[in-house]
Amino acid sequence: MEEEEIGPRWYKLLAKSQKTYLLLYLITNANLSEAKFVYGTLSLTLENWLSLLVKFLPETTQPAVYIPYIDVENDQGEVCNTLDVASTVKLPSDKLCQYRLKRMGLWESSLPSIQNVSQFYSIFSRKIVEETNQVQLAYLLMKSSQAPSEIREWSSGRFEVFHRLSQFTSVPVDLDEMEKASIRDVISLSFPILSSENCVAIMSGVILPFVLATESESEGSQDSWSYVWEKLLQLVKTDGLEILHELIIHWNIDDTKLKLVLMKVALSSLYISNETTSTALSLGKQMLANIQEKLKLSPAPYDNLLKGPIENSIYFFLSNDTDLTNPTSESVTLLSRIIDAIPILKSANVFPVPSVRACLNLSNLERASQETFLQKYISSSLGESGTASYNDWNSVFSVTFSWKSQHLFFNKIESRDISLIFLKMLLSISNFKVLDKMKDQLALPDIHPDILQSCMETSFYENFRAASSMNKSRGKLKTASQVLDVFDECSSLTTTRRRLNALINTVDLIKQYRFLIEKGKPLSPKQIEDNLDPDKLLDFILTQDEHSYQQADELMALTIEIYKACGKFNYKDAITQLRQITEQVVNRCVDAALVKSDLIMAKQLVEDRLVTLAESSAGMRETIYKTCYKIGKTPLNDYLSREIRLEMLQLAIANAPKEKLNDVVNYWTEFESNKDKDETESDLDADAFPELNEPVNHEELHEDGDEYDFDKEWSLAAAEVDAPAKDGVDVNYDESDPPVHPDQEFSHNDEEDIAKKVTSSFANGLGWVLGVPQD
Repeated sequence: MEEEEIGPRWYKLLAKSQKTYLLLYLITNANLSEAKFVYGTLSLTLENWLSLLVKFLPETTQPAVYIPYIDVENDQGEVCNTLDVASTVKLPSDKLCQYRLKRMGLWESSLPSIQNVSQFYSIFSRKIVEETNQVQLAYLLMKSSQAPSEIREWSSGRFEVFHRLSQFTSVPVDLDEMEKASIRDVISLSFPILSSENCVAIMSGVILPFVLATESESEGSQDSWSYVWEKLLQLVKTDGLEILHELIIHWNIDDTKLKLVLMKVALSSLYISNETTSTALSLGKQMLANIQEKLKLSPAPYDNLLKGPIENSIYFFLSNDTDLTNPTSESVTLLSRIIDAIPILKSANVFPVPSVRACLNLSNLERASQETFLQKYISSSLGESGTASYNDWNSVFSVTFSWKSQHLFFNKIESRDISLIFLKMLLSISNFKVLDKMKDQLALPDIHPDILQSCMETSFYENFRAASSMNKSRGKLKTASQVLDVFDECSSLTTTRRRLNALINTVDLIKQYRFLIEKGKPLSPKQIEDNLDPDKLLDFILTQDEHSYQQADELMALTIEIYKACGKFNYKDAITQLRQITEQVVNRCVDAALVKSDLIMAKQLVEDRLVTLAESSAGMRETIYKTCYKIGKTPLNDYLSREIRLEMLQLAIANAPKEKLNDVVNYWTEFESNKDKDETESDLDADAFPELNEPVNHEELHEDGDEYDFDKEWSLAAAEVDAPAKDGVDVNYDESDPPVHPDQEFSHNDEEDIAKKVTSSFANGLGWVLGVPQD
């Protein structure tokens, strides 16, 4: 009781002005019970009270501080002269706002008369916003519990959206514009300042309330949201994935349907974004993991997603018909696989690094385009120098087939076609060490024989025809031979490999002879290939190389390879074929020996080659007859020549057919009767055998008709051949010769084995015994 008396006594000592300031202090600090006591001791008119509030309370003071003193009863209102604890000041709120507006310089006598409370709130809220941009003040006024319900409803719609947006950026001060605003207007104000820091607040506090507040209007919420998502994806193109990443992780949406749509937008953003940085890929993985966790998704096959057409547009990815971006196990798995593949492509130096959308497009391309990309990937990963190791190639090969199994990048290419591309690229850089180790992985026999043959022939001829001349061809011929070895397990290519291997052997065996095919041009493998005819090449050799007729074994080995190289060798009856070749070569050598008047060599060829064949072939007797008769009629009359001629005539008589026997005997008789003649004289006219006296036909070697000088032409060609390459480096030279003669890998039939033995024996000068090489 004593304390109650002290209070009033102390309070009574205060002057009126001091009591007034105490009242304002208590109101400002929300000590309402004490404020009411002080207020009750003061005699304040309405104007005094309002003036005090306007003068001393800040404009943004919460209404809860002074509203307890105001109670709207009528348009006049009264102020109580005395105030107990339960009493309140009855004051129309329009008067308070009127004084406040006067204080702010906004009240004018020209204002339209206020018809009702709603009009008051509408007019003065608009005036506050338009003329002072104090959206917060207008918002507080309209949110007041004393504001009419229609005003509070309006303020929780558009005006609340703009009020919240004003916390981030400037908003229009014309409330008429606010009332007419559409989602496009809100987006145009909010998206330019959208960031990972404020995106959740703006989307949940501005965009979502505005769409909900306007969903009954003509546009409808669906159209509004479509516009929001489109603009959000456009923002991804310029600003990256950070905003959508933040929304997916931190924006908690109660509406399940809206949540799924946001996930679809997030998946679409990964296709829209062109970023391939590690940061962007990490954000993408986190978004996918979050979606997978929220929807309880698990990895699933997604090849069906790649079968339909794909359009590179925002509208396509946002469409409800686009399963690629619907939040499902398949779509999330596909995106995860693509994002995992991009760092591998980046480490492989593929340029430009494909984005997620580019990877999707690659997986939807036709086979030819995917094959081009595969070649680019291999070249970028391994280079074109041929120095990459087996481990490097095997790694790229494994990754390629891993992607194919995942239906990425190479899903339109058959496995055997992928192997073919690797094969071609390895052949192009001549990396035979790697090829030898990868044969099983490449599974060459599974590739279509025609395609495989084309690949082998292309690589072979690229190397074979690259040799510029015979003495510079060893390196290229070795490479060409190695190409054939790659396909040694492909039985379908045996015939072609046999022919091409024989072509290499032909070039190697023919290098020992001095002859030209074209005047002034050094002999080259390409010329041999273009003139691959046994008779033609034998003619070139025997007419230009004066000692070649003495090398019958070597010529027979060469001729066998020529027959094989041009596809004329009969492997089914190899024995007969070899006898025919022997007969052909021996007869050509005998003719050349007779031209050189070398009857000794001619006789030796008959005895060592034809006679031994006659013992195992009845058909050879007529050949011996013709050859021996030809030698016997040779117009050479020295002692040794006459002896040889007599022997050959006797051998001709022994092998002559019955119908030819008289002619041979008559000639032999005449020859015997003339043996006492001078040995320097010919027993017959020199014109009796014009074929042995005809000059060598060099028509193909000098078409200009000038006198042909072989030694001069050979010297010129040899000089060109021996001239060093540019900078003294012979790029085609290789110290090691290609393996020639026997084709060790060809052993598919006995006749072919015999052909190999014959070739080997001829090349080593072993000769014949009954048509079979000596062991």
